[in-house]
Amino acid sequence: MRRYVGVVALGVGAVVVAACSGCSTDALVWGSEGAAVRSVAEQVIDDMQSSGSSSKLCAEAALEVGSSEVWETMAPGEPEKYTGEEWKDYTDASPTWFINLSPTDDATSGSEVPNFLFLRGSGEDLCVVAIEWGELSTSP
Repeated sequence: MRRYVGVVALGVGAVVVAACSGCSTDALVWGSEGAAVRSVAEQVIDDMQSSGSSSKLCAEAALEVGSSEVWETMAPGEPEKYTGEEWKDYTDASPTWFINLSPTDDATSGSEVPNFLFLRGSGEDLCVVAIEWGELSTSP
């Protein structure tokens, strides 16, 4: 019996791996929508670093984007669905998701950085509707 369970488990594992070839790790961890949020956040960070603008910023949103240098030390963190129970200041923007931005090792403590991106839409239609800025602090 034990051998049978091992063979079945191995078979199931092989099917999952085969079905997910080409899947991103993000999709496995955060689901397809969470992976889309991380992808948009990464694109926004890359765009802001290179050109100071992004096609993934919602057209109707008047956003303070800062200089390209502040985006150079940021990386996408963990996406979360926006429920309206937290971040009440952004309810009027009607976000569907938010994601924290994490500093890289090159970040300078005390600098003003984008801490959170608030996104509206889903999948390919996601765009950044608000940015939460804050002072970067490092732990001792």
